[in-house]
Amino acid sequence: MKNFVTGAQLYSVRKLMQEKQSIDDTFAAISAMGYTTCQLSGQNRAIEPEFYADMLKKHGLKCVVTHNSMQDFDEGLDDLIRRHHIWHC
Repeated sequence: MKNFVTGAQLYSVRKLMQEKQSIDDTFAAISAMGYTTCQLSGQNRAIEPEFYADMLKKHGLKCVVTHNSMQDFDEGLDDLIRRHHIWHC
């Protein structure tokens, strides 16, 4: 039998991804549920990407995919790439 990797799509909890304390709490809960990976989406762009990277590491999660708008690609590709490097995604 194959070992399956489970992941949480954080857009489904995007309202909890707007403040640092609730982000920490949400990552803790997701990790406690047994998830090992996640899709970063719906995050607060005012919060530095390094904070998300720290939270991922703290809770043993890996960002394996993101969701971004075409505007991110058209108007902010360098920043988009930079965030993905910070998240090791």
